[in-house]
Amino acid sequence: MLRSAVSRGVFAAQATKRVTATKSSLPVMRATFAPGTRSPFLKSMQVHAFASVPTKDEDKEAASPAKTFEELLKENEELRKEVAELKEKVKNKPGKFMAVISQFGLPFVAWWTTLYIGTGVGFYVAFDTGLIAGSDAIDFIMSLGLDKFIDPQSLDPKYGNMALAVVLNECIEPIRFPIALATIPTVKRMFSKDKPAEVKQ
Repeated sequence: MLRSAVSRGVFAAQATKRVTATKSSLPVMRATFAPGTRSPFLKSMQVHAFASVPTKDEDKEAASPAKTFEELLKENEELRKEVAELKEKVKNKPGKFMAVISQFGLPFVAWWTTLYIGTGVGFYVAFDTGLIAGSDAIDFIMSLGLDKFIDPQSLDPKYGNMALAVVLNECIEPIRFPIALATIPTVKRMFSKDKPAEVKQ
């Protein structure tokens, strides 16, 4: 009887200590799990728990790379077409002599050479016959600053007229080249007319 009473008293004392310890630790546990005082471990667990659930924005972002790739392919094709068009325009630019020759061929070279020789001979005849005064041409050359390369006073009149014709012929190249370019289609049509077909007997 005595032993059972003693054991009951010890058990009751231990149970009281446990209840007291539990009550005293409740505020600490509440403070530990309070929103403002969570440990980094608990925060990371919460972040991982919420991050595992995909949101609508993430679903859209996951579906968007395929659309973005298709859009990039379309833009790439459009840019390639634009680059090809620009290259063609550069090749066919009228200011480039070789591009014009490659476009129109030898007929343009023949037509441009004819105009070049014709204007040069025309200037020489005009100076030689007095239609254009040599002094006016000399003043024009000096105004261009070409007297540094040619001394007009030291030239023979005959060779002087030729030199003046050559210089003026080069000066009008910006006018002659567009004229040749504009008239070459007409010239090609004039010289490339189809011969009449032979009449079958």
